[in-house]
Amino acid sequence: MNRFFPSVAVLMLGGSLLQADPPVASHLFPAGGQRGTDVSFHVGGLNLNQQCEMEMTGKGVTVPKLVTRTASPWFEGPVLPLPESQRQENYPRSMAARATIDAKAEPGDRLVFLRTSQGFTLPMRFVVGTLPEIVETEVDGEEPSREVKLPLTINGRIFPREDVDTWAVRLEAGQIFTAMVDSERLGLPLEAKIVLRDPAGATVAEAVNKGNRDPKLSVTAKVSGTHTITITDARGDGGPAYVYRLTLTNKPLDTSLPPSNDGPSIQRTATENPDPVRGNILPLPGVGNGSIGKPGQIDRWSVIARKNQPIDIELKARSLDSPLLGRIAVQDANGKEIVTAEAGSGEQLDPVIKWTPSTDGLFFITVADLFPRRGGADYGYRLRLSNPLPDFDLTFASPVLNIVRGANANLKLSLVRKGSFNGPVKVTIDGLPNGVTIPKEVSFAAGQNSLDVQFQSVASSTIAPAKLTITGTALIPMTPFTAMPLSISHEAVWKESHEISTLRMMVAIPTPFKIAGDYELKLIPRGTVYVRKYHIQRNGFNGPIDIELADNQARHLQGVTGPRITIPGDKSDFDYPLTLPSWMETGRTSRTCVMGTATVREADGSEHVVNFSSREQNDQIIAVVEPERLSLRVENTTARLTNNGPAVMPVTVRRGIGLAGPVEVVAEFRSEAITSAKIVVDAKLETGQIVFKSSSTVKSLTAVSVILRATTKDEQGRAVTAEQSLTVYVVP
Repeated sequence: MNRFFPSVAVLMLGGSLLQADPPVASHLFPAGGQRGTDVSFHVGGLNLNQQCEMEMTGKGVTVPKLVTRTASPWFEGPVLPLPESQRQENYPRSMAARATIDAKAEPGDRLVFLRTSQGFTLPMRFVVGTLPEIVETEVDGEEPSREVKLPLTINGRIFPREDVDTWAVRLEAGQIFTAMVDSERLGLPLEAKIVLRDPAGATVAEAVNKGNRDPKLSVTAKVSGTHTITITDARGDGGPAYVYRLTLTNKPLDTSLPPSNDGPSIQRTATENPDPVRGNILPLPGVGNGSIGKPGQIDRWSVIARKNQPIDIELKARSLDSPLLGRIAVQDANGKEIVTAEAGSGEQLDPVIKWTPSTDGLFFITVADLFPRRGGADYGYRLRLSNPLPDFDLTFASPVLNIVRGANANLKLSLVRKGSFNGPVKVTIDGLPNGVTIPKEVSFAAGQNSLDVQFQSVASSTIAPAKLTITGTALIPMTPFTAMPLSISHEAVWKESHEISTLRMMVAIPTPFKIAGDYELKLIPRGTVYVRKYHIQRNGFNGPIDIELADNQARHLQGVTGPRITIPGDKSDFDYPLTLPSWMETGRTSRTCVMGTATVREADGSEHVVNFSSREQNDQIIAVVEPERLSLRVENTTARLTNNGPAVMPVTVRRGIGLAGPVEVVAEFRSEAITSAKIVVDAKLETGQIVFKSSSTVKSLTAVSVILRATTKDEQGRAVTAEQSLTVYVVP
């Protein structure tokens, strides 16, 4: 990484600070491992630089504190036509890491945070499993099925778009087979579809992501033989972040709910309309477990309530990974509904009722799905009743907060009131880093449940991370137990995972420079190099800057590539060369963004890497794709090769205006079955012959996909290319 050591005063020009490009974590691959093993994995994301810091929460797993850049293969996949090719695309860079998982580590999720000098990432989930695990070996192109043995967890990803991973497993007639995907739950973009096929290729069962729930299937094999299980994205999408964990076992699908720590628990009987005295009576407080086992089913629970004693009724279903869209209601002894609640969207996934009975008596609580046609063994739920004392819970919306030096940032806090408590809550925040302040008084007013806290950073704030503890304190009346209100305090937790009880804050260093360009739109032939002029607005920064394609692109690159170049500290203007592949779709408008990376040093000697990505239209490399200047043609797109002799394929090249030199033609393929040497078509010629030979004796017909690539030079000595795809059949 290039480094520069400016004075602090140089970076504080007129109090006008540029923004930072915070890091973004997109995926872990693999996203977990078996306990008692060491797992090498990649952390993928944007703006992670050549190295960044990593932290994993929880016990039993050890990871390095620093991860470094490694190779980030990109599989292009099918050519995207218009308008799909105009969509925004991320190109995450991979960071190499290794996890050591203790043999006694508790199974389940760990959270992984990354950090650069420009901020924290949101956490990703790393799963500690108990079964043997394998990791898919990825290749660019069609993959054969791979045989596995039960039970195991397969780590793979759907990459590139439209990729289909196929796994083969031997099943005996009468054997149970269960497949479960873990991806959406981990915050990954894959909408998985899995299909099980028998030895004859007939579909046995399939399952697809529904309602943001990962698919599962469980069947009993009818015939013995090798079955295949395929997984793909239901929308035909894919990419580096489309990671999955596919668990295959020979056990029935477990539809039971996780254990409850909420109090006394009972299991619902099969009777839907119980005797109000002897059946399905819930204690208060208490927890009942059940399931809407068939479409249209309505479960009824009985509860004995007292006048004016508040009762909280909470249904947990979607929050426990059940597909049930719950509807709950309170009925009087005659079956008349008093109050109802339904599953929602956003933060309130499952319904909650806060109810105060107006009379003593026996009441019913009904549980059903919002849609009468839905139901099944996996439509489980947990119904919790409680007599809430006055109290509250405090949560923060995000587990990280990045604040740019000299700027402001807001954090949303939420208050969940319990029982009759409706009073004010004072908020204190401990652990603020040097130079960051909050208002003197931060509090929820009576009846207020949401609060935005503003953090302010001065221009001299120390660039450093911090962990903040947020505490809420209230005076809560405890009548009739005592007439004196009691002071009660609770620490805030992250609303998505209560194991996170500290807020990770980063005072981020702003990027002092900006990469700018004048609006420019050019007609550029595919297969050529286009050079774009840029200007660096240095704002006093006179150190070297590395320039490369940005991790975040305004449009899908469709094969566009560019180098990593270094601009010396004494230069502010530079040319950036962009290569358009020969197979791009003509007529499309390519918009490419570049990014700059540099290292600055503070007066205290600390070094910080900064980024700037050019996203404005004037800064993009805009090119309308024209037909190629160089063409490559073959008489046939197939060739037949035997062990007894070579296959000779004539090729023809056509040079456009301004191209007059020799043309080099090479064959690219991923197979050891054939060999081929490059040829050069003389400047005065248009034809040549490329020869394929068998490199080894093959036992069966083998098809080898080949790309012929022709390359020459333009007037400025830049590469001009053309491609032709073909298939070579090797015959025994």
